[in-house]
Amino acid sequence: MIHQYKNTNIYYEPHLDGGGIEVYPEFLRIIKEKIGKVDSAFEFCAGTAFIGFSLLADKICERLTLADIEEESVECCKKTIKENNLGDIVLAYQSDCLKQMPVQKYDLVVGNPPHFSEHQTNLPQTKIINVDKNWEIHKSFYTNIGKYLNSEGSILLVENGRGSSPELFYDMINESGLKVAEVLKCNLNRPSKFYFMLVKKNNL
Repeated sequence: MIHQYKNTNIYYEPHLDGGGIEVYPEFLRIIKEKIGKVDSAFEFCAGTAFIGFSLLADKICERLTLADIEEESVECCKKTIKENNLGDIVLAYQSDCLKQMPVQKYDLVVGNPPHFSEHQTNLPQTKIINVDKNWEIHKSFYTNIGKYLNSEGSILLVENGRGSSPELFYDMINESGLKVAEVLKCNLNRPSKFYFMLVKKNNL
């Protein structure tokens, strides 16, 4: 399937979408309001990268890197790159969290990680899009992302209030040398439990 945003055709399959197609307009709004244009962006848990490709189409970033654990999602990203002639400015990696990612500095990191821990959902564990067992993906991300972030860089992740609260992530963020700059409400047209965590390096 194809989702068109401005001059970009984003290739995807519905079963690979963990909500990115719904929330990417809010990423655009918040980044324009709170961060502005950047040179380099990285989408973590990218899926088929609705967020990252929309940032690029809106010229919010000049260069984009994508990573996801699912091979099928990464293949969709690579098809979008190829069909839109983005090979000079977009890279896509299959990576378990950040384990297979080469270290490179980014101005902006965005992501739509799994929103539920194992005990909070009846979804099967094979649905990796939805389940982050014991929040291990989040812990690994926050522990390691600092070395990928420029000193004035920003992290913006979307979370779901049905599965977590912002306070759940505070300790893992603080212990990683990062700080919560702001918790932002999601302004989707329908009632929504989504919220955004804006995180920065703690440069004290």
